[in-house]
Amino acid sequence: MHEYGHIMQSRNYGVAYLFCIGVPSLRSAASHNDHKNQWYEREASAYARRYFGDDVWMLYAKDSHPTYGFLGYSE
Repeated sequence: MHEYGHIMQSRNYGVAYLFCIGVPSLRSAASHNDHKNQWYEREASAYARRYFGDDVWMLYAKDSHPTYGFLGYSE
């Protein structure tokens, strides 16, 4: 679900996605430096949470993909 949120981001950001989110996300994931709490990761999760709905989100992704601070979500 979270990865689908990145697809939604790419549609919103267009070409800028690669430089604003894609590259920083890859670097962050490779460094294991609190990757899931980066703004672009939380935003992707929030898009996915909105798309799939809270019931599905809470069942499958709540603990591993935070959404706080985006689209009105707070944990």
